[in-house]
Amino acid sequence: MTQPIFLLDYDGTLADSLAVWKRCLAEALVALGVPRLRGQEGFLQLFDDNMTAGLHDLGLGRAQIRALFDDLRPKLVAEQDNTPLFDGIPEMLRELSQHAEVAVVTSNVGAVVRAKLADEGLLDCVSDVLGSDAEPSKVRKIQRFQDRAPEGTPIYYVGDTLGDMREGRVAGAITVAVAWGWHSTERMSTAYPDVIAQSPQDILALTT
Repeated sequence: MTQPIFLLDYDGTLADSLAVWKRCLAEALVALGVPRLRGQEGFLQLFDDNMTAGLHDLGLGRAQIRALFDDLRPKLVAEQDNTPLFDGIPEMLRELSQHAEVAVVTSNVGAVVRAKLADEGLLDCVSDVLGSDAEPSKVRKIQRFQDRAPEGTPIYYVGDTLGDMREGRVAGAITVAVAWGWHSTERMSTAYPDVIAQSPQDILALTT
């Protein structure tokens, strides 16, 4: 039987990072002279589609977006002690990696995610980490795995935002919306996720 591939978002899916991201992004936007976001909803709207597209909608050009991520990287690294993994995630990753290929596909910076997984002793559980520095489009990142996978390989994209579900669907992945992340399941439902996971164990159940 072909081993499935699970591509996991990081922020809001593996890591409880909403408060950290809101604060760090607000600081980075102020440094670029961008008007403040309209509260938490203004922040969450950035992730109704691809994050880079959301930043473009704020009026940022490519050079500004690169500068933004350059500013965010050290801020996010410095906040790793304040960015815990959700309960059950370490155990899920260890078990899942025994039954499937596991990788992280995220809008975060790849080095930030690798550092956190290494600190948690989980880096060996993933085959790759593809962040926004490797490629801003999650669709294209998912397609990298599709292009090299044997025909018929089930490929899941697991995320916590409407943008995750939209990009996963466009890429042709099996979309899994987690109930503990940044966006509510009601918000994500408009992109018709294939599966709603109420707990990390529900992700593991997809391998059986």
